Amino acid sequence: MVQSVKEKTMERKLDKLLIFIIPIWYTLKTRFIKRSSKGFLFWASEYLFPVLLTMWCINTSHFNVIDAALAILSVYCFYELGYIQNDCETIKKESQPTLRLNEDELAVYEANKALIYTIRIVLILAVCVYYFVMGLSVPILIIMIAVLPYYILYNTVRGKICDYLINPLTAYRYGMPLILYTIGTINWTAVIYIIFAYIFPTFLQYCVREKNGKPSAIALKIIGNYKDRDVFRIKYYSLFLVISVFIIIMEYLPIEYLSIAAYFLIFRIATYRYRLKLQ
Repeated sequence: MVQSVKEKTMERKLDKLLIFIIPIWYTLKTRFIKRSSKGFLFWASEYLFPVLLTMWCINTSHFNVIDAALAILSVYCFYELGYIQNDCETIKKESQPTLRLNEDELAVYEANKALIYTIRIVLILAVCVYYFVMGLSVPILIIMIAVLPYYILYNTVRGKICDYLINPLTAYRYGMPLILYTIGTINWTAVIYIIFAYIFPTFLQYCVREKNGKPSAIALKIIGNYKDRDVFRIKYYSLFLVISVFIIIMEYLPIEYLSIAAYFLIFRIATYRYRLKLQ
């Protein structure tokens, strides 16, 4: 039987509603897929694979895919609330907001706001209960929850300070899955390594953008123009790889971590070549 117009309309509304409910799906739709048809590949290359690779480095003999996936999903249950709040609420107070949702999607949000936040809160509570039962310490649980008010603060502030406030959020997104994966046993080697592998170079790139104000003079000397960031990335990861080799030779770092440095170098070379083809 051919679907009626009403049924098709209901299906489209349900599809839009699920964007707000399913963890990670909102991130993919608004931050990656809308920018490019290859959005999922960019997200997987820039975030998913490096985090999974770091988890593997923590314990190569007992890597658990289910625990790893659950840790990442759990982090996004918290993290995406900040995205939703910014894209749907903060824009109401801005004269020239960045619109990541179209009118239909915003209308679905407004009509189902209570349902969306109720389901999200239930998911968050389920995550907290699960990891508490699994033995995660209360201080770590508090840090997990603290990202919610911190994100509200971040969404209300504008200007160059945003380039600094975003760093704890990036550290949360990359570091918290590692802590959840090990059930609260912080592997400082992994955390520090991922900071220098991704968070630090990304912070420098934010500092040379003109989006939030005048670029940082120090960052400009290191990177140059923001348009030259791809070249900077290749130079950075080449140096990062060499330094990693020396630290491994000195036996201060397990050899498995070399795979992270090598991956980021290969990934940045690939993205640089891809962008050159688009020019």
